[in-house]
Amino acid sequence: EMGSSMSGISGALLQFGNALSRYSFAINLFLLALLLLILFFALTDKGRNTFRSLLLRFAPTRALQEDIACGRFASGMALALKSGLPTKQSMDLSADIVGNEAIRARILESAGKVEMGFPFVDAIEEAHLFEHFHMRMLEVSSRTGGTDEVMQEIADEYDRRTGRRLSSFLSAIEPTLVIILSVVIGAILLSVMLTVLMIVPSIVVSAADTESAADSTTLIRGDADLDGQVTVLDATRVQRYLADLTTLSDDAKLTADADQILLVDGGNAGIHGDASCV
Repeated sequence: EMGSSMSGISGALLQFGNALSRYSFAINLFLLALLLLILFFALTDKGRNTFRSLLLRFAPTRALQEDIACGRFASGMALALKSGLPTKQSMDLSADIVGNEAIRARILESAGKVEMGFPFVDAIEEAHLFEHFHMRMLEVSSRTGGTDEVMQEIADEYDRRTGRRLSSFLSAIEPTLVIILSVVIGAILLSVMLTVLMIVPSIVVSAADTESAADSTTLIRGDADLDGQVTVLDATRVQRYLADLTTLSDDAKLTADADQILLVDGGNAGIHGDASCV
């Protein structure tokens, strides 16, 4: 509206804002659906199970989920064995708290082998539940009678590993969010400043043009010599003009025509009437 146009970042952000305004209803519906989906994942058992299955589809989150499940299994086994429960029953109880169907199926398979007479360590090793180092610890503990203590050490190790992974994940998210928000806010501020910088010169030029036009169109009736004052000199100039001794400009003719009776002859404005201007 002021004779300027926005381009570059400011223009792109303006178009983006217009698009958001145009599709605000659809965006609000999307945000509402996203909120309902989050509530479904967080507040219902089916939603939590679905969310866990989604996490298992990605390698980083799958490894984290498996570590959490193995840590829970080891912690449950340590508590059950310390309480004096049989190995098979301890495995069945621990399988119900892992929260991972794939790990639970492997635990139950190992429990079936134990029930058929397989050694506990061999059954666990075939299920690939723990790492090689942990299996060697279990093999030694099965001979010394300290399986519950080794299971607790394995559980603590998985807990520490899970904590480190979560900390590294969160430490990577925090600066990423800060960078994204800084870029967005900086782009918005820059677009506003660029817009102001482009509009201000237009306002100044428009005001100057308006003032100049106002100055050029301000005429005083009777001011034949256009000096901004009405004096006897103006009457003398009009008389000289009527005697064809001088000429007047168009603006001078308009101001000299004090009684506002204009005679147009052949496109030229002339003065009609007496020569009194003051």
